[in-house]
Amino acid sequence: MQEPKKKDPDGVPILKYGPNNNFMRFQEALSKKALEEYGMLGKLILKGIIEDPVESDKAGFDLKDKYDKVAYLEELKLYRKLKSEQKEKKPKLYATILKYLSEESLEAVRKANDWDKVEEDVNPE
Repeated sequence: MQEPKKKDPDGVPILKYGPNNNFMRFQEALSKKALEEYGMLGKLILKGIIEDPVESDKAGFDLKDKYDKVAYLEELKLYRKLKSEQKEKKPKLYATILKYLSEESLEAVRKANDWDKVEEDVNPE
């Protein structure tokens, strides 16, 4: 006797277009997947914006003090690393979003005025 297949709790449904859409279920599942795979960049799905990493303020450090200078440089290095990772992951998140759109949903998105620019930039936002 074969056991019933367990539903994938993180499975992202294909977004259905139209009045009987499944947008809320789609958004929730895609948000979880995006956060898991793309970290803070995944917050885009629920918030609608990408939050850029915050650069450290030099004013909070005494750069004449060697420990403060090292701390500032470490924070700056982390900031640059996060910015670089974000830049690398944006096209991947874009592709993930498109992967879960139905043909009808994709067609509706392609009708947006700025679609050519979005597609050229592979901008998930």
